[in-house]
Amino acid sequence: MISQSLRSRGRFNRGKRTSCVETALNCFDKTVRDPDFKGDDDTTHTHFVGNIPGGGVRTRFGSIRQSAGRPKWEVFGGYTYMRANIIVSGTPFNLNGGSGSVAYNLTSRFGLVGDFGFSRQGAVAAKPFSLDIMTYEFGPKVSWRNHSHLTPYAHVLIGGGHASGTLYTTSLGTGLAPLGTSNDFNFSAGGGLDRKASHNFGIRLAQAEYLDTQFLNGNNNSQSNFRLSTGVVFSFGKQ
Repeated sequence: MISQSLRSRGRFNRGKRTSCVETALNCFDKTVRDPDFKGDDDTTHTHFVGNIPGGGVRTRFGSIRQSAGRPKWEVFGGYTYMRANIIVSGTPFNLNGGSGSVAYNLTSRFGLVGDFGFSRQGAVAAKPFSLDIMTYEFGPKVSWRNHSHLTPYAHVLIGGGHASGTLYTTSLGTGLAPLGTSNDFNFSAGGGLDRKASHNFGIRLAQAEYLDTQFLNGNNNSQSNFRLSTGVVFSFGKQ
């Protein structure tokens, strides 16, 4: 009888444990989708019903993975301010213009970008000389995407540039020949911060860069410049 009782109790306990496990799994399998709770990429998060130890952690991690998407393409356009010292005196002056870029994201963090910019000053150093600067650069871009609407990024770009205007086509002094329009190799490094406004639209709050140029200036043909941009970003091809 003792052995029968123990066997009966064992069957009861095993049945009870099985019932508890089944109840837990049933609770874990019951999900509810909240269409009003969306991640940065508009994916719907899934919340599990029931107070299952570790379930919340798995749910949270699952939501993070679900919302870790990235846009395949990002297109930027906006205003650019440039502080330059192109002329031979080395005195810095301001230029204003615009810039645009196209980025292709290979992963959520790493991408390739092409950047194009144009800046102009109609009276360089308070003198009647105009200056137009055009740059075109390419290189890698690293973005830090997270759960928030803000995405910081950094890039290193190399390419070329073109300088023109009356500063280059007019004699700068008696007996001096004009420098002539100048093409150069340039390098830039910097980063910025984007804020997502909707599924396909965002604001580039700021992009700050150091820009090294090698335009003709009648001296050392080397300049260190600062460039600041802001504008809008369009995203396409969510992955």
